[in-house]
Amino acid sequence: ERVQFMLPGTTAGFTFHFTQMVPSFPRKASVDASYKTALEEKGIGKYLSVKRRDQGDVIGWETVETPEKCSGGVQRIQWQCYDGQNYYYSFIAHADPRQFPQHRAALQGIIDSIRFGR
Repeated sequence: ERVQFMLPGTTAGFTFHFTQMVPSFPRKASVDASYKTALEEKGIGKYLSVKRRDQGDVIGWETVETPEKCSGGVQRIQWQCYDGQNYYYSFIAHADPRQFPQHRAALQGIIDSIRFGR
């Protein structure tokens, strides 16, 4: 349920996690509330950007952390989403805040390349 890839010689990497939620889990309400909270957190400097990110029946939100507010020593681009079968996914492209700017385009490319098929 969890996988991590790292670019050798750097702190840049990609991690994803997924888990199945119960059928009655309110995925739309969860996404709406989490997105609203993330927008508020952007206002207090936690995120550089926040956006809704939906793909067919997959609904979610994407955040990019600020170097000042990142936790665990890594700055992240994170897409959190739920599919139509109520699986929760967390895709994180990350690097040390000192290396994040030089890897940001590649990290965003990784997140943008994720596609859900039918």
